[in-house]
Amino acid sequence: MTFALLGLLLAAAVITPPVYIYKTDQDYSKMFPILKFGREQLARLASDHNYAAKPGLIKPTVVKDGEKTDLIDDALDEKQKHAQTYELAIFQLLDDIEDKAPCLAMFSFCMGCINVPLYLMLLTGAAFKKSFFFLPWLVLALLEHLVIGVPLIVFFGLISLYLASQLQLYVWSGILIGSVIFAFLVSLSSWFTVLRCYHSFKRGYGYDHSGFGTSTDGQLTQPLLQSGPTPPPLPPNHPAQAGPGYQLGQYPQYYPPHGNSRALPSAPPSGPGIYPSLANA
Repeated sequence: MTFALLGLLLAAAVITPPVYIYKTDQDYSKMFPILKFGREQLARLASDHNYAAKPGLIKPTVVKDGEKTDLIDDALDEKQKHAQTYELAIFQLLDDIEDKAPCLAMFSFCMGCINVPLYLMLLTGAAFKKSFFFLPWLVLALLEHLVIGVPLIVFFGLISLYLASQLQLYVWSGILIGSVIFAFLVSLSSWFTVLRCYHSFKRGYGYDHSGFGTSTDGQLTQPLLQSGPTPPPLPPNHPAQAGPGYQLGQYPQYYPPHGNSRALPSAPPSGPGIYPSLANA
């Protein structure tokens, strides 16, 4: 239930920015500040790296009004040309993604609108313990992981590869791709949690932290001894008709009365012939 509420808040946070920007200046690039910030930081790092490699041959990269201008000397060797091509390809990718900011804003708005009823169904299923409310969310969430999560991993993987191979920033490259993969795995683990609850509710077991609670397991809620058919009535002279306890007097062969019990002798008889005697030596 808590997960469903957090999902509703996240869906509202995805829907609000496109609506606000549409009502104001319609500059959708503000929704993705990481693109502009990442491009500026990559330009600075690339400029520092190129200048440190050949300070006499390569001039720094200039970023002006969001556009990157490269002043390259004619004496670049083949390796530097390949590095420069890779750098231009990365920056061209960032520019193309930023140019598609309106389409990305529309896509995020549509996904937020779709997720609102799905999280409401998830909340309903968790509250009333009905498994069929979980199924639409499970299907769409899996598609979102495949359509959105996997391309994000590929995109940040390319950036990390550029940082590691061209700029030798291995630590920052590992932190970047590691954080993206960690976020993807955490999101995927929540999907598996909902899937486990779905199977639990489908089998008819209530999900309760104490292990019992609202469980509908028959072995936990029903008595071990089941009541059978009513036995036939007892005959009139049956011993059980006299009362709930045992009547020992009704069985004289096993329980003789104390008044008629034979007294045991206190000492053996002293008459002759009772015990054999030993011959005198």
